[in-house]
Amino acid sequence: MYGPRPDERFPLPATDISEVDPKFLRQEVAYHGPEQPGTIIVDTATRYLYLVRESGRALRYGIGVGKEGLAWRGRARVGRKATWPSWTPTADMIRREPERNARWAVGMPGGLQNPLGARVLYLYNGDKRSQTPRRAQQMKV
Repeated sequence: MYGPRPDERFPLPATDISEVDPKFLRQEVAYHGPEQPGTIIVDTATRYLYLVRESGRALRYGIGVGKEGLAWRGRARVGRKATWPSWTPTADMIRREPERNARWAVGMPGGLQNPLGARVLYLYNGDKRSQTPRRAQQMKV
């Protein structure tokens, strides 16, 4: 399920999933909500992302959610998708752990050591016609 991906920009080795709670592994599950196939649902409270499919089914993925995302509720749109995104620690993160985070104050490039991983969805809320929608949260998927 999580074998090596040599075709990636940063080739991924096989992932050892022996210590991952099986409920967070990718799996097909029943889905009975009103959303149309192709809709992505991010449930920050349970740390799952659902990709709604046909016939009452969905693919469910375990996700990482930042502090800001755990407090957020509502509907949003995927405003941007990024592959191997850069990551920048917040000022609070740098203040709390300068020895760990200060060197990344201008950003850590994408790669195997980047905490965001290989894929990120950037969720936005607010008026879709707004020139500057507010970023709600980054989701590592």
